[in-house]
Amino acid sequence: MERNTEKKIILAAANLSVFVTPFLASSVNIALPSIQRSFGCDNLILNWVVSSYLLVIPMLLVPFGRIADGVGHKKIFTSGMCVFVIGSILCGLSTGIYELIFFRVIQAVGAAMQFSSSVSLIMHEYSEGERGKALGLNVACVYIGLSMGPVLGGFIVEHIGWRSIFLINAVMCSSLVLLMSFTLGTDFSSGHRIGMDIRGAFLYGLSIISVMSGFGILPSPAGVILIVIGAILAAMFFRIELITNEPILQMRLFKKNRIFIFSNLAALINYSATFAIGYLLSLYFQYAREFTPSKAGMLLLVQPLTQALFSPLIGRMSDSFDPGRLASIGMGILTAGLLCLSFMTVQTPVHLIVADLFFLGLGFALFSSPNTNAALSAVDKEHYGIASSILGTMRLLGQMSSMAIVMLAASIHLGKVKISAGNISAFMETIRTDFAIFAVLCAIGICFSLVRGKRGNIPG
Repeated sequence: MERNTEKKIILAAANLSVFVTPFLASSVNIALPSIQRSFGCDNLILNWVVSSYLLVIPMLLVPFGRIADGVGHKKIFTSGMCVFVIGSILCGLSTGIYELIFFRVIQAVGAAMQFSSSVSLIMHEYSEGERGKALGLNVACVYIGLSMGPVLGGFIVEHIGWRSIFLINAVMCSSLVLLMSFTLGTDFSSGHRIGMDIRGAFLYGLSIISVMSGFGILPSPAGVILIVIGAILAAMFFRIELITNEPILQMRLFKKNRIFIFSNLAALINYSATFAIGYLLSLYFQYAREFTPSKAGMLLLVQPLTQALFSPLIGRMSDSFDPGRLASIGMGILTAGLLCLSFMTVQTPVHLIVADLFFLGLGFALFSSPNTNAALSAVDKEHYGIASSILGTMRLLGQMSSMAIVMLAASIHLGKVKISAGNISAFMETIRTDFAIFAVLCAIGICFSLVRGKRGNIPG
């Protein structure tokens, strides 16, 4: 196979993979009320349909990144999609809410394998002058998936049922496995045995479980205790990673690399402040405004569609202009948009919410691909795999933190009850609190984005 053809196949496969997973995620957000009616679960248990997925991925992402550096990124990527297909089928066949949550964990294992390799494949294939464009297309596919998820997902939930979302997703992922099979003749790997810090991985996993479980039962004393235990375990983990010869999280990559450090911190804060937007607005449109799933999906389409339209152009711009500055502008726009949502009420005109979603989409487009370009261009080629996994971990920890904030606010304002007409006032207080916290986080993120410094080869 010609080298140029293989590059295109790899880019197409990476783009299809990042389309499928956000398509599923945004479809699941739309399906949550239907899932709740199907299984009769309370609001806090329902949150775990999303949170269980986000809990597992960051636990496994960096270990799989290290394994991929040794055995090959394409092998791990393709194997992960196979696991993802199995998890999707099982989710579609689940008979109870706890079964569904468990099968979402299986999906998360496959997603971690895929996420650990997809961006590094692009970084390996494309040179510095063309990476921004390739990453911009990759980010655009993420947002196209997010765009189509609410629309198609809402239609599927309304006319076929929420189970079909998972089964259709399994079919799409199977085509991705077939596409990647054409490129398995060559692979990017070090060829060396990759050691694994089992003790560190164990502490890391326990710390995440403790913190997330604690947030889920706040403000009870047990919740506070679990969060404190999680923080102690996290401190132990970072100490071990600094001294071990085979760390799962390469702390040495952060030393004397200001751009990489602050690009990762900016990603962590950005996703902490923004991931739950779709989740909250999906519930708002369907419960507070009593819209159908398909109508809610059409409204939620605005944000990711805007991201998809602008990301390729902005990704190309990041090859010529300082990507850190572009990302900082994006964070500023996101801060303003989130602040506006913190004043939302049941009577807020829909066209104002739609306008806000447009500006949020523009902010996302300005932040995502330039921030990725800045972070990964700041490390050597042999570290693309682990650097990509670290950046992905920051993204997913941010997403998990975003849902943790939502769970905390729900615990305080709603408790363990179903959302209904009788508690819409408490529900609105919950989402206003969430958006206010997110706006503050995003404002802090602007500072981290600005102080990262400037890439040396970018013209002034």
